[in-house]
Amino acid sequence: MIFVGRFEGNARASICFEDYEWKAIYVYYKQKIPPSEPSVSEILLMIATLGGYKHSKHALPPGIKTMWSAFQIFYPIAKMYLNMSRNT
Repeated sequence: MIFVGRFEGNARASICFEDYEWKAIYVYYKQKIPPSEPSVSEILLMIATLGGYKHSKHALPPGIKTMWSAFQIFYPIAKMYLNMSRNT
């Protein structure tokens, strides 16, 4: 997934993520969910910040350790969003 974000960054998020997953990260950061599907690299950078990644124009892309830490936080967020958004 990291390498897809680096080399195919303009690809749509649905290549790697379910709809509820990429929407969950927007809700977590209190941003409006975009009307069109964002790119994989955009979602990965948002997730990487959960693992401590500091995005700047001179920073290297997030590494495996950072992304591993980030996904440990991201998946419970995504599952909570999925459970909370279901119609009961």
